[in-house]
Amino acid sequence: MSKMKNWMMDMEENVVSAIECGAKSTSDVVAFVNTNMSVVDEKFVVKKVKELMGASIESGQFDNR
Repeated sequence: MSKMKNWMMDMEENVVSAIECGAKSTSDVVAFVNTNMSVVDEKFVVKKVKELMGASIESGQFDNR
């Protein structure tokens, strides 16, 4: 169980990192996480983006300042 929790926490950290690095859409976040992890649950990633941002982000909708 601990390994599963660590894996999910790693995905969450990668979602945050993607947003901080300037991801402009949900698909950018998914691509970032896929690049940085060997096994990814894309549904979990999309859910985390919605949880953190309030909705899925579309291209041009999210602006890092």
